[in-house]
Amino acid sequence: MAELRIFGGDPRIIATLDEIARVAACLRTASAELEAAIWALQTNPIPNLQLAFLAPNQIQNLRNLADLCDLAANRYYSTEHQISAWFQQNLDVLQEFNLALGSAPISNAMVGFAGTSAVVAALATTGLTSKPDTDSVGYLRAAVALTPVMLGARELPQALQFLPNNNSGSAVLAGYRGSMPAGNLAEHAKRIRALYANPGQIRIERYQVADINQYVVYIPGTQVASRQTNPLTAISNLHAMAGSNRAPSEKAVRDAIKKAGIEKSDRVLFVGHSQGAMVAANIVSSRPAFQVTGLLSFGGPIAQRDLGGIPTIAFENSGDPVPGLSGETNPLTKDLVTVVNDQDFDSILSAHSIDNYVSSAIAADNSSNPGLLRVSGLLKLPNQAGTASTFDLFDFEDAEQTSGQERGD
Repeated sequence: MAELRIFGGDPRIIATLDEIARVAACLRTASAELEAAIWALQTNPIPNLQLAFLAPNQIQNLRNLADLCDLAANRYYSTEHQISAWFQQNLDVLQEFNLALGSAPISNAMVGFAGTSAVVAALATTGLTSKPDTDSVGYLRAAVALTPVMLGARELPQALQFLPNNNSGSAVLAGYRGSMPAGNLAEHAKRIRALYANPGQIRIERYQVADINQYVVYIPGTQVASRQTNPLTAISNLHAMAGSNRAPSEKAVRDAIKKAGIEKSDRVLFVGHSQGAMVAANIVSSRPAFQVTGLLSFGGPIAQRDLGGIPTIAFENSGDPVPGLSGETNPLTKDLVTVVNDQDFDSILSAHSIDNYVSSAIAADNSSNPGLLRVSGLLKLPNQAGTASTFDLFDFEDAEQTSGQERGD
């Protein structure tokens, strides 16, 4: 059974580094001024004996509160505290890493690179493993466990800048039909899950209210054992982690958005799982010409991206290391809600699976958390019929000009 831990989305309770620093500074200023007042009382203490007696304790209380603000900021925003604490539980499999590393093609190509373990962890965690068998799970755990030891997750995007940025991507319309909008979070997750039946496809829905077009872009995660031209690969993960408009998958999604006819005045909601969520966050952070109305992330590493204050719900299953690859923790703001499912999952791969994120979304739909209710309300779609287009994504340009055989059909 899903056990949800939900934070964020409530405008009455916010915490950013700047806000915490401001409060701590105000507390220290108040304590300093009160201390100065005590010294001033020494010239004529009789009228203010009570203040002189009580002030030292109050000064210490103010200082303690300021120190607690510093501690809260450090613990909440520290990569080492939240991310490495989880990784630490897997250090018992480090011995497996030596064997796995020697047989991993990507690691052999990076001998001497200081960030090898981080790259291997990113690859393994987000889809390099060939299949979810016992050996791949062991390799995945070992690679992930070594990441914070060799290279902090916060430094992963910088470490990946060595990758050449000469990738291409494009999209071809594959289908078109009528559609009704998703009525809740679980339905959004189920539409992502359905895309895995056709590897390399995304879904773009369109609903019109008066003269306003509302689009929903559904992007699945990394896919293995599919056609060779599918850009939703482990390599795209690395490029997407390195920055916006680098990954073949992101470039293909951007092409699909263009071919769907999305214009400057249109509104767009993004829904993504794993790599799909990271690609969506990259597009959002690049400040596209159209109006982004929100983001639903299922198991995606998105905390490192500046989303510009759009309504966002980030689902993170306990035991799923992929969200932690961002190297950041989700800020506690009025615009972002983090939904953590603390259920015990059978394995890392199970925790990251879209099936279990569907279960988390079902539980979230039954939650009365005020922050979640507020932000999910901002993501509501118009209750009327629309259209749904599916696009095949490719890892090269001008896929429409290429024959079906060359595209890998």
